[in-house]
Amino acid sequence: MKKVFLTAVLTLMTTSVFAGDLPLKSAPLPPVRPFDLVEPSKDFYIGVNGGGTFKSQNYVIGATAGTKVLDPIWAEVTYDYTNPVKNRFQKGNHQMAINALAFYPSDGLRVYGLAGVGYSWGLDKTVWNVGAGIRVPLADGFELDGRYRFS
Repeated sequence: MKKVFLTAVLTLMTTSVFAGDLPLKSAPLPPVRPFDLVEPSKDFYIGVNGGGTFKSQNYVIGATAGTKVLDPIWAEVTYDYTNPVKNRFQKGNHQMAINALAFYPSDGLRVYGLAGVGYSWGLDKTVWNVGAGIRVPLADGFELDGRYRFS
């Protein structure tokens, strides 16, 4: 019994403690809220649109959402519904497109060109569009966007 006790005491006396065995006391990381990472008025937009077509006198309503890809390049998704005015028995046309917008660098008014591809459920085919537009700032986070799209 003396031998077991003596062996245990010697083992405990020769065991060393290293600094790596001690708990690390560093400052905790601050919490990250997702809304601090993106400034919505500068890097993302949503909107509604309305207009008409020249040839067939249809009206167009829809929605748009876009985001900044690079400094002058933005990407957007548009949904448009076209309803024929002349023929009330003809079905409306649903169209969704992905557009790339290239802005000309300027202060105040923002001029841009756009191009994109999409799909039209009323025509049952792939569609494309090109165009140009201008954005006028109204207030912080609000802009008026006027554009012409040819498809």
